[in-house]
Amino acid sequence: MRVPLSACRATITVLIVAGLSALSSCRGRVVDGPVIVYLVDTLRPDRMSAYGAKRDTSPAAKSLASEGVLFQNAFALSSWTRPAVATLLTSRLPSEVGALNRFGRLSDKVSYLPEMFRKHGWATGAAVANGNVDDPRLGFQRGFNHFFTVWGSSADRKPSAEVVVAKALAFVGSQSSPRFFLYVHVIDPHAPYKIPPKFRDLFAGPPAETQREALLLDYDREVRAADAGFQNLAAALKAKGWWRSALVIFVSDHGEEFFEHGGLYHGNTLYDEQTRVPLVVKYPEYEQKGSVRSDPISLADVLPTVAEVMGWRSENSWVGESFWRRQFPPRREIYATEDLDGVRLYSLRRGPEKITVSLYPSFDRRSFRLDRDPGEQAGAPVPCGLPSRPDSDLVSRLESWRSRDLTHFPQIRFRKRPGEQVRVDLVVQLEGIAKPFLTAADTCRYGAGAAGHSLTLRGPLPSARGLDLRISGDDRGTLPPYRLGVTDGEGRPIAMDGRRGLTVHSERSDFLSGISVDEAVVRRLKSLGYLGGK
Repeated sequence: MRVPLSACRATITVLIVAGLSALSSCRGRVVDGPVIVYLVDTLRPDRMSAYGAKRDTSPAAKSLASEGVLFQNAFALSSWTRPAVATLLTSRLPSEVGALNRFGRLSDKVSYLPEMFRKHGWATGAAVANGNVDDPRLGFQRGFNHFFTVWGSSADRKPSAEVVVAKALAFVGSQSSPRFFLYVHVIDPHAPYKIPPKFRDLFAGPPAETQREALLLDYDREVRAADAGFQNLAAALKAKGWWRSALVIFVSDHGEEFFEHGGLYHGNTLYDEQTRVPLVVKYPEYEQKGSVRSDPISLADVLPTVAEVMGWRSENSWVGESFWRRQFPPRREIYATEDLDGVRLYSLRRGPEKITVSLYPSFDRRSFRLDRDPGEQAGAPVPCGLPSRPDSDLVSRLESWRSRDLTHFPQIRFRKRPGEQVRVDLVVQLEGIAKPFLTAADTCRYGAGAAGHSLTLRGPLPSARGLDLRISGDDRGTLPPYRLGVTDGEGRPIAMDGRRGLTVHSERSDFLSGISVDEAVVRRLKSLGYLGGK
């Protein structure tokens, strides 16, 4: 039963600006206002005047912050659009919804925010200018009654925020009831910079002295253009009389690098300049007006927040938690993952600690103390194995998160019951598998250098526990060629759990004991220090 407005103080409208959402009303009650997600692509909070930037890049977002809550430590789970938005709208790891890499698409088997609204009888609309979301083959259009794919006027396919918001305004104008969900995804300030005419002379001054200064000037102008688009949308809601009861959230899918770590743009690191995002939330009736929060927030927290406000049941599969009217502990874990164009990374932050792992194009694992090194410039290498050092527990937690990631990739498992005689005859040809899906522990134990070799295992399983083998595919999920046979002690075939799928998982470093292996691989692994013996 719907709660009267006078009792609830909330006809809820949720505006998610730049990619996150938060809602507010009577706990466990259905609200009556529009829920709007406004996502500004590629937006760094430190370039916004709402977050203290010197240039007046985001007056509308700053005004929003004065009416609501500004979150200082919000993070994406990836540093490019497709996996970040997938997590935002599902509260699941990108691998869990199938949207981790270039070949991924959003699974239709997981709960998805717009579809949840539609199932509850709400109208749903979207205006999107990013091909990683608007391409109908990718699955993000599911659950929307009206989905506007907005194209630019030139070959770069980059429409201005004004053009994108115009489609959103048409949707708002067509609604006679405030019970609708609207997702707006503008692409300013994503490179290449295509500054609308009215903003081209903004922030004029002396000529830029460096490439970085010139890029940031154009970037800031596009931030202002995206902010102006949000201002237009807010004005339309006010004209409808829906602003006061609206919940407005301003957020982004990821940030952008400008040479902080020697590179440009995004999708190639998990440092803070690429993963920290803005999040500003205006609750209905201006609840918590003018507040600033510093606790760690994840984009995965958006859907659980919306669900709690709407009175929907939560799901155990969600990675995030609701941040409505509750604070998170300072040492809350924030996990991130990346698999894009030859780069494979993952990281975990917990309070002032952070560990990043690069698996490809080269293996590297580093530990950071963010309280002493906020720019992440002085990471200490983390050697193979769990060292006797304060960050050992964080290493273990990071590998636990990564293992959750890997459960969604193909693997073949063998288990041996006590007393059972089992032999395995497995040949895996690794040619062409340049980037098997690994954890840092796997890489330390077996070596990414094993890729490109033929690995042959024959003989009895080495322990009662059995042997786990994960044969990882390439970026497309394609398996390497392999031959496989498992028999009992008398040579009879036995059943196995075989799924698509060089990583060999065992608790024992001497797992090869009793099994013959291609000698070239053995020599290679020993030379890398991953196997003992001579």
